[in-house]
Amino acid sequence: MKRYPFLVCLQCRHEAMYHDPFQHCEQCGSDWLDIIYDYERLKGSEWIATGDSSMWRYHQLLPVRDAAERNSSSEGWTPLLRLERFGAALGHARLYAKHEGRNPTGSFKARQASLVTSILRERGIGELVLCSTGNVAMAFAAYCARVDIALTVFLPELVPPLKEKVVRAYGAKAIRMQASYHETRIAAKAYARERGIMYDPGADNFVNRESKKTIAFEIAEQLGWAAPDWYVQAVNGGPGPMGVHKGFEELHALGLIDRIPRIVCVQSELCSPMVDSFAAGLERAEPVSPTTRIVTLSYGTPGFSYAVLSGVVRRSGGTMIKVDEDRAFARIGQLAKSEGVLVAPAAGVAIEGAARLIDSGVVGADQTVVVNLTGEGVVCHEVSLA
Repeated sequence: MKRYPFLVCLQCRHEAMYHDPFQHCEQCGSDWLDIIYDYERLKGSEWIATGDSSMWRYHQLLPVRDAAERNSSSEGWTPLLRLERFGAALGHARLYAKHEGRNPTGSFKARQASLVTSILRERGIGELVLCSTGNVAMAFAAYCARVDIALTVFLPELVPPLKEKVVRAYGAKAIRMQASYHETRIAAKAYARERGIMYDPGADNFVNRESKKTIAFEIAEQLGWAAPDWYVQAVNGGPGPMGVHKGFEELHALGLIDRIPRIVCVQSELCSPMVDSFAAGLERAEPVSPTTRIVTLSYGTPGFSYAVLSGVVRRSGGTMIKVDEDRAFARIGQLAKSEGVLVAPAAGVAIEGAARLIDSGVVGADQTVVVNLTGEGVVCHEVSLA
């Protein structure tokens, strides 16, 4: 009999007992592991802590053992908005938005920060290094401050000064580099390794992806235990759609939904390594030199995350598309004026992607579409709306 939860390597498929959320594959050394729970012991929706209005209502399918160690600021359980006026302008009546800008730090990265810092606290780890294009840095700075974890953040040159100020305001150490995100990430890893400090690897580590699956749980519950036909999100490294897809798979295994939605990943035309590689049928993504103005979507070297994400998209019957950046910014204004919701540039890219699918007829008029509005439109904005 298997002992649950256990880990599966996404590169070599080796299975191992779960000891540590930051362990590597004992056979090939990969960081890319996935965690499998005992779904047979869970019945329907009875395992959900419905009295908790945060992502922790799903704690039985999250990798934290000790409830006393949870580091929560009521992240998650964000609104699922029906975009009536915006959808009407597109001729589509079943367009919804998951408003992740309502999270404590203004983006869906609060989920990730809550889960990771809870595990660090549970494990007695008091120091962390990470690399970020801004939103992860702000979220982790806030959550690390709550539990006295010393945080060092590496920021590439494109990160707006306001985001760096926010990180420092929470007491974290910020190191800005005159380099790309890829180069800054390499430097952050080296810094952590040389000093023996825990490094958070982002999408590579299953903990980050596990936090994002709670978005799928919430969407299905908010739709009355139904899955949408399409889930749309802008991507950089891709842990969001990876986690969301797994969440829907788990709900399907539990018998709470009857299908898994098609996953759509959207990138800007000015940085689209995943979309271009997907269209070409490649198994590995070809790196690009980003020229995008959207720093949170400026990762031109996705590495193995592309292999994982492209597999997710294909299994779901979804697709990857790229959109014009100017049109994406125009959508931000349209959404604000029609729905009273101001979102970050990456969310504008997702909205434009959904509009493209609707306009082209790929999405049927009777199909339900959920777009992830990953960040709010004040602190999370990198460039002017003008």
